[in-house]
Amino acid sequence: MDVVTTGTIFPSTTLGIEGTGTNDNANTGRVGEYQASQVLAAANVGLTNNTPADITSLSLSAGDWDVWGTAAMTLSGATIVTNFISWTSVTSATLPTAPNFGGENFLNITFPAGSSSSLSAGIKRFPLTTTTTVVLSTQIAFTLGGAGAYGFLGARRRR
Repeated sequence: MDVVTTGTIFPSTTLGIEGTGTNDNANTGRVGEYQASQVLAAANVGLTNNTPADITSLSLSAGDWDVWGTAAMTLSGATIVTNFISWTSVTSATLPTAPNFGGENFLNITFPAGSSSSLSAGIKRFPLTTTTTVVLSTQIAFTLGGAGAYGFLGARRRR
C-alpha cells in the first residue's frame, strides 16, 4: 500500500521507518535499492602503463546514491608497479582531481615484481537527476611486462 501526503511525515522514534524484514533487496526506485557489478580476475581488463581504464560500471537511475568500489591488479611475472589509483566517477577513464569527494584512493609505493594488490576507491555520494552510468576506474604505473585490473562496484540508494 502506498501512502501519499502533502505534509511532513514524522516516523516514530522507537519504530522508525521499516525497511525489508528479511535478506532481500529493496524494490527498484525505493530507499535501500542495491546494485552491484563484479569483474573477476580471469576476465581482467588489460592496462596500458599510467593510463586510466574503466573496470566496470553501473547504470543508476535518478536519486541519491552512495557508491563504493575496489580495484585489484594482476601482473605478469616481471612487472613492477610504482603507483596504483582507484576511483569512482561519472566520467569514463578520466583521472579525477583528488580527493574526489572521498571516491578516490592513491598508493604511491613500489610493489615487488609479480605481486598483486587491491585498493578501495572509497565511498562517494552521487546525487543524480537522471539515469547515469557510474564507473569504477584505475590507473597503474608499471614497468617490465603487463598489468590487468578487475574489481567490484556497489551502490545503494540513500534516499
